[in-house]
Amino acid sequence: MSTPLGIGISTYTKHPSEEEVEFLKANRKSTCDKCGTPNSGLDYFPMYHDDAWFNVCCICHYTHNLDQVPSIQKGKMVFLKTLTQEELSVFMRIYWSVEFVVSRTKVSIEERQLKNSLSVIENKIRQRELKAERYFGKGMNEVETSITYLNLLPPEKYNLRERHYKDLRWIPNKDAFEKEIAWWSSEVFNILDSGVIRNNIVAFIDRLDRKEP
Repeated sequence: MSTPLGIGISTYTKHPSEEEVEFLKANRKSTCDKCGTPNSGLDYFPMYHDDAWFNVCCICHYTHNLDQVPSIQKGKMVFLKTLTQEELSVFMRIYWSVEFVVSRTKVSIEERQLKNSLSVIENKIRQRELKAERYFGKGMNEVETSITYLNLLPPEKYNLRERHYKDLRWIPNKDAFEKEIAWWSSEVFNILDSGVIRNNIVAFIDRLDRKEP
């Protein structure tokens, strides 16, 4: 079973050979291999993780290549033990998709309440920014600082980063994914049953409320 995804930078990114590119093309699914999000209408990126190649979505790709995020504002880092990076990335996409739909179309009271409930979770996640500084060092809630730290690690320590920084999570800046959010809102949100989302809201809040050190 693949281990959860950790943060990284492009300096150490492994690139596929021609044969591996063909393998990835032949094995491409309609979803991201890492987080499971539908991705058939968007770009796929190759990722080498756990001694295997994966076809991944843009957010999983940039999680491993923080220095290449196509935005000046790259997001924030949070200390978060109760959600994996993949779970956090999926949640942010759902939140952005619902927010996009609610802000642009006439929706029901129930759908607006759904957006408000997701906002509660998003706020709880962002409250973990200060803990990133407390546990990992001054400024580590900033993506640029995390990139600097990762760049300073020698290769042998960089390869162990997912152990040392295993509870450090990246919250992407949505401005970097405007095109993708428009697609997610029309595709992902439509195929996700809102009842399923509502059932997961309680579970997310319960996990975020768990006492952390």
